[in-house]
Amino acid sequence: MVLEFFKRKKLSDEGEKRLVVALARAEENIIEAHVECALDVIETVGDELPMDRVLELYLDGLEDNPRRAEIIARRVLSRLNYEEGD
Repeated sequence: MVLEFFKRKKLSDEGEKRLVVALARAEENIIEAHVECALDVIETVGDELPMDRVLELYLDGLEDNPRRAEIIARRVLSRLNYEEGD
């Protein structure tokens, strides 16, 4: 949606580069926020449901982009594995 707006406008090459970088940063911030929230949910109800089920419910309810959901799931699992290894 945002990109469609900018596709109709003519940006300079530098402006387009800045836009792409800003959108990439925003995407990373969204993913990181999801990871933190998913970890909080897992911690909150992890003793009531298996962790993979909690993560599945979280992603089904809050992330409709399958590619982003996969990235979030991998990062959550990686963090959980890292924290267990501490």
